[in-house]
Amino acid sequence: MPTFDDLVFHPNFEAHQFAAGRRLVTIEEADDVWYGERTFVRNRRRRAATYLMLGRTTGGREVTIVVLGTAARGTWVAYTAWDTKPGDV
Repeated sequence: MPTFDDLVFHPNFEAHQFAAGRRLVTIEEADDVWYGERTFVRNRRRRAATYLMLGRTTGGREVTIVVLGTAARGTWVAYTAWDTKPGDV
């Protein structure tokens, strides 16, 4: 399992969700998950992102965040997000 030390946001993090017609997961909510209890699971095969980060916001919303690896070891980019579905786990 790789290390997960730092999270940065893709410049279009919220726009990617809007384009997909999803209910918005804000950057603040994604930060709640990053700094709270979170779980990382491998993404399905043939997907751009290797891992999904799952957790709850401080408001109790369960969300899934797509994270992409970077050249900097331990640094990940939050690319898009959605409300967690049973198949995400």
